Amino acid sequence: MYNNGKRRTYLRHKIEGVVDVKELIALEYLNFEKYEKYLERHDFWELCFVESGEISASYEGEKHALKTGDIMVFAPNGEHAYYSERGNGNRVFVVCFECFSQALKPLGGARITAEKQQKDCLALIAEETERTFFMDGDDLLSVVDAPNFGGQQVILIHLEYLLVSLIRRLSDGGGMYALNALF
Repeated sequence: MYNNGKRRTYLRHKIEGVVDVKELIALEYLNFEKYEKYLERHDFWELCFVESGEISASYEGEKHALKTGDIMVFAPNGEHAYYSERGNGNRVFVVCFECFSQALKPLGGARITAEKQQKDCLALIAEETERTFFMDGDDLLSVVDAPNFGGQQVILIHLEYLLVSLIRRLSDGGGMYALNALF
């Protein structure tokens, strides 16, 4: 580009990715009237969003009551479970993923009431999931026939955005400056 006959110089910035999701493992709704408690532990992150109803969750032995709009995040290898004692049309959206970013550490065991932007982001992930993936009979995430163009990338972008926004919510200042101690 030229500006008044002079060649213009542009600065390039390498983008710093503080949250880098490597793989998606599960994206599914759990609808349960009476869901029995069973403990599990696995080597990936799990995010649970209560879309409607009330459930109980435990993480590393600590019990949490979750209601509509709550998010709970389980860190890799953390013992956890969720269950319903009432059975009143509980609907839970679960996202399981692999991420080695140190910035996620504060999310392990966190219970957060989702704000509108986070609910909207989860709704976009769920909507895109329906046109991109399905959970087969063996609980394996599989791509649908003729998936949405770029569907996996759209899910990834929204998931990483959601995770950054949750980390910001947990920090005192609401911004990334408060998280500098992690790095």
